[in-house]
Amino acid sequence: MANISQRHHYIPEFFLKGFTNSNGFLWVFDKVKNDILKTPQSPRSIFFEKKLNTISIGLEETDILEKAYSKLESVIAKKVILVREHPIIDEIEDIENFSFVIVFLTQLFWRIPSTDKYKTSLLNFYKFSKKSWEAIEKQKDIDFLSEDDKCKLIKSFIPYEILAEIESKYKKENKIFFKIIHFNPPAFLISDNPIVFKKIPYTKDDFTSALIFPISQNRLFIVLESEKYSVNNDHIKLINLILMHQAERYFACYDRNLLEKFVDGFKPFSKIDKNDLVNVSVDLINSMNK
Repeated sequence: MANISQRHHYIPEFFLKGFTNSNGFLWVFDKVKNDILKTPQSPRSIFFEKKLNTISIGLEETDILEKAYSKLESVIAKKVILVREHPIIDEIEDIENFSFVIVFLTQLFWRIPSTDKYKTSLLNFYKFSKKSWEAIEKQKDIDFLSEDDKCKLIKSFIPYEILAEIESKYKKENKIFFKIIHFNPPAFLISDNPIVFKKIPYTKDDFTSALIFPISQNRLFIVLESEKYSVNNDHIKLINLILMHQAERYFACYDRNLLEKFVDGFKPFSKIDKNDLVNVSVDLINSMNK
């Protein structure tokens, strides 16, 4: 068997670097152990699972999906880094950059551990996202794969379908409301479930409806329902609390003292039921979109 990659990041290293300190490290809180890791972590050493994107063909394992993700990320990373670092926001608020960020967060959503429970929804999502509607039929050609590996394979197709859908939707409507907002000092942490949706995205349109996505510790990407919006300190606090609550296991930020404050503030918020968290997210987005 050929050597294949083992460490597969569900949050790419290039994206994590937007949340690190000046030394390139992050302080990480483990919700299972209920504690902050003793030492700061590099992007390479966190937010990954062993053989996450490995599939089995007969008796052989292959990391072809991981290689496909890496190839896509090499293109997307340039745009995401531009959006998070370009000093003049007006110059990057265009449909091309919007499209790449949406494709990226779509890929993120279907790769993170928190969405493993949506396998049935994933199959339906792809069926109703693909214009030619042949996705399910194509599964007959991959019957030799396990159900888990079929889902892994389908996940890798979705970003391309979403990109085509965005372009089509924009040509028809010529309007998608979104904003990129910069904050100084840094305001946001990174979670292993890093996107706040108004509703869980079960259809292709849900990725171009209202959502909140910290694209770095300083910069926020939001999709709106109208041109009017407001973001205040209470909104920022609630965004971080929701990201901590919906995290499957880990959340992190650049400074240990700040992370301790986040954790202290999260303790009472953590008692909110997950079903009620949906209502909190909806109320947050509605209050920002005024």
